Amino acid sequence: MKMYFKQNLFHLFDTFDVYDEYEQRLYHVKGKFSLGTLLKIYDADDNEIGTVKEQVFSFLSKYDLYEKSYYLGQLRQNFAFFRKKYQFDYYGWQVEGDFPGWNYHIVDQSGELIAQVRKEFFRVSEHYVLDVPEPENALAVLMFTLAIVVDKQGNTNAAVLSSS
Repeated sequence: MKMYFKQNLFHLFDTFDVYDEYEQRLYHVKGKFSLGTLLKIYDADDNEIGTVKEQVFSFLSKYDLYEKSYYLGQLRQNFAFFRKKYQFDYYGWQVEGDFPGWNYHIVDQSGELIAQVRKEFFRVSEHYVLDVPEPENALAVLMFTLAIVVDKQGNTNAAVLSSS
């Protein structure tokens, strides 16, 4: 399954949609008021199903990910010179590839592909493309990607996404 969303600057309270390759809305994401970035993810029927919450009182970036009220894991920025590196503590998933160039993949402990994440240029804007072979991994991959997008933009209390 492929998911798409468009990059564009927006303010904390803006919302955007995530679509599949057939332009069907899969998810709806809303920025909420909070100390630090807080994104709420809703399914196509507008049921809240996920949360990305920034921990603001830490030296390096940390984002907690929740499916409904269940804690999935945390995306943490690791110390590195000249570029950002991340660690994701979720079922042993690892991230490999080029973060600055937005071409990376997520694999499980055995090396099996969980998702490929990249930027593509459509029309006049950049779109994120998340290629997730197993649909049951889609929400976790989406939340992970949203946390990286927000962190890479260096925004606190703002996000960098919009609808297509």
